[in-house]
Amino acid sequence: MNTSTVLDDERIADLRSRVMADVETDVRRRGRRARIAAGGVAASIVLIAGAAGFSAVVTGNDSTPSFKGAPVPGGASSTDGDFSESIEPAPGGDAAVGPSKVAEPDQQTVPSEADRDVITTGQVSLTVSDPDASATDFGAWVEGVGGRVDHRSDYSESSSLTVRVPAGQVNAALEQLRSLGEVVSTSVDRVDVTTEVVDLDARIAALQASIARLTQILGTAATTSEVVEAESNLTQRQAELDGLVAQRAALGEQVDLSTIDVTFTATESASSVEPDGFLGGLRTGWNSLVDTVNGLVTGAGVVAPWLVVVLVLAGGAWAVTRRRTRP
Repeated sequence: MNTSTVLDDERIADLRSRVMADVETDVRRRGRRARIAAGGVAASIVLIAGAAGFSAVVTGNDSTPSFKGAPVPGGASSTDGDFSESIEPAPGGDAAVGPSKVAEPDQQTVPSEADRDVITTGQVSLTVSDPDASATDFGAWVEGVGGRVDHRSDYSESSSLTVRVPAGQVNAALEQLRSLGEVVSTSVDRVDVTTEVVDLDARIAALQASIARLTQILGTAATTSEVVEAESNLTQRQAELDGLVAQRAALGEQVDLSTIDVTFTATESASSVEPDGFLGGLRTGWNSLVDTVNGLVTGAGVVAPWLVVVLVLAGGAWAVTRRRTRP
């Protein structure tokens, strides 16, 4: 082994020891940094947990906000809280932009008897001395109490009216008719439509809210497809709203104004009876004589053609018989 080789081996070993020392020093330094970082994270977690617990103790359980999917104190679901968030579907089935407060069902109370909506209809028939004048008087009375006459028909011996009177004046209208003549028949029907009215009001309110939301979405639409979709849904909702509003108005009018059909018939008078006695008998006898003569004349006209045929046949038979008996 020469001197250069020994020097080279010693130099290599020295370099190797130095490198290994540097590596060991670097490993120790990294280990310390990792332990320091882990300790900092653990301390941060402990501080955050302590602050959250202190805030819960101070503010109370009722004011702690709960988010959808997270449990809240007491075991209730997150959708029961006032601060719960949910993604509301936008028109067309897509999710709406931003959270919205969860709507809770309305607490509707049962309306009292005085607040119920009832449709009243009636039919009245009566006899009066002058149907035309009685119909005119009753129509004027109806208009005087805030009602109206929807239909009128006049005939020689009767008149008929279809009137709309305020719901609170139905009994007064019946009393007014009794004062005009003799009531022959009366029929009054009442139908409770409170449920239909409440349902229509709720649907109208929901559509109005939907239209307002769609209008807001249309104002913030960023693309042409969003604008077209929002306008299509807005047009559909508006058409549904117009139809429901028309139904609600018609139903409300039927509740506010009751419908009564009235028939006025003339009372039979003694002067309309046919005369009796001698003049009546004379007229009846004359009519009977005329009828008898007419019957005889008609019968003679029917028998005359057959009589001619019988006479011709009888004359032929007589001529044949006489020829045979001649010598």
